[in-house]
Amino acid sequence: MNLTFYKNTSDPKKAMKSLTSLGEISGVAMRDETQVVNPEFLVASQALPSDFNYCYCDFTGRDYFTGDPVMVRTGLYRIPCHVDILTTAYNKYKNITATISRNELVRTGYMLDAEYKTLAYENIVTQPFPNAMTTDTIVLITVG
Repeated sequence: MNLTFYKNTSDPKKAMKSLTSLGEISGVAMRDETQVVNPEFLVASQALPSDFNYCYCDFTGRDYFTGDPVMVRTGLYRIPCHVDILTTAYNKYKNITATISRNELVRTGYMLDAEYKTLAYENIVTQPFPNAMTTDTIVLITVG
């Protein structure tokens, strides 16, 4: 299993991260009885990259935020991680279309929304008709 280490300089809430690659280490093991969401990786390396805070595991296919590495013994480090679900699932969900029923910024009058305030104003205007009508006629004009 391989771990690719990165320096993440973007907001954790963004799906697309701004990453700087710091290198890859092969021969990484997962700690026994660990979760895929919050794994601990055991890295045997004399040259662990410094200043990393993000990694990608090719075995799980997930991106992770990393905690501070713990030196188990000389040349062996335990790295606690937590999955970055936004980046991991981004490619899977980016092309899905959906009808959003609620949005804090964009409102639409075509969808029922109890929080969307609609107002109706009655505006009656009488104008002389430009042409005379010889019979009884009702003309209704609406706008909007």
